[in-house]
Amino acid sequence: MGWHLQAAAAGQYDVVADGVTVTEERKQKVAFSDSYMHYGQVILVRADEDRFTDSASLAALTDATVASQLGTTNEAKAIEIVGEDRVKVFRYIRCLCIGVDQQGCGRCHH
Repeated sequence: MGWHLQAAAAGQYDVVADGVTVTEERKQKVAFSDSYMHYGQVILVRADEDRFTDSASLAALTDATVASQLGTTNEAKAIEIVGEDRVKVFRYIRCLCIGVDQQGCGRCHH
């Protein structure tokens, strides 16, 4: 469970509004409101990337690495698609973006 949900469960925050995915595990620790926003997940790639077009073709591309934020449902989905050994995790989303561009920022858990 992400730090923000742990902090809410411990009473440090009254509300967390941060694109939180509802899971059964998280329901055991915190209460969720009705959804106020719905969105879909997509795979982000370089503009010139043409080796794959969806998660199935990404999984088949055995030399591809996936970057994701640590402890998120996106990390879990990336591992489900390509396997844990092909997922590089970053502690903070800002580091993920820097990491994709510059091989990491040096402060992240990856």
